[in-house]
Amino acid sequence: IKPQAALIGYDIPTEGRTLTDVLNRKNIPTFMIQHGAMAKVDGIFGTHITKNIFVYGEVSKQVLEGSGCKANIKIVGAPYLDGLVQKLQMAGSRQQGKLKVLVAFSGAGHLTSLEHHKQSIAAIMHIADKNADTVEFYCKLHPKDNRDYYTAAMEGKTLKNVFFSLPHSQSKDIFDWALFADIMLTGASTVAIEAMLCRKPVISLDLTGDYKELSFIKEEAVKYITTEADLENTIEQLAANNYSAFDATNTKAAQYAKQFYGPTDGQAAQRCAQLIEPSLN
Repeated sequence: IKPQAALIGYDIPTEGRTLTDVLNRKNIPTFMIQHGAMAKVDGIFGTHITKNIFVYGEVSKQVLEGSGCKANIKIVGAPYLDGLVQKLQMAGSRQQGKLKVLVAFSGAGHLTSLEHHKQSIAAIMHIADKNADTVEFYCKLHPKDNRDYYTAAMEGKTLKNVFFSLPHSQSKDIFDWALFADIMLTGASTVAIEAMLCRKPVISLDLTGDYKELSFIKEEAVKYITTEADLENTIEQLAANNYSAFDATNTKAAQYAKQFYGPTDGQAAQRCAQLIEPSLN
């Protein structure tokens, strides 16, 4: 079998890289679609050997080029968002009642040490304890996160305003969580950008200064907080319906989300197909 073109899942692990290398040697066009968020230049992105890479938006294109990637890079939008256009259009302003904070860390690893992660969780539980009458925290755990870290931080406290699922829903879809909440609280996780798509204010909590080179922080698309005291003050202001802390970030967040995701018109997958099609003739 000699294919006219090949769509590669990922060309860095051994199997994908071997296949891509063989295809390249046979001059068979190779294509790859971005399937994860990229918000910081990283040398590993420069090791891609696929000849054509389709990315979400301008941010990903710049990250790949800045990392040394030599592929032909095309902006197409994010195919996984194609079926979410109507859901994103439902995004609205704050709901009535207690302030609903979505806590969405990516767990320890990469930029975040285990100690930093535990310190961030402890700060949130301390604030939750002090603001039980006005704020609810909804913790969406990343697959590499550990519920035990949260349980340990809650020990000795009677926290009835901290939850690990949505009310009346078992959804794991980050967009369902973001649309439900009033704000998102994260660290270095790129789910921040998905919250921006939902027009939700985002706080990036960085108690050690490890995240300052992330593009959405450098572009001031999030409220960047480096102390527990500042976080507590911001949460209390939000609970009082004072969103002035985000006056400087709202417009920049919308611009950043557009740069990151490119067009969100439900046609990203179609654009990928159109770019591959000439290789099949």
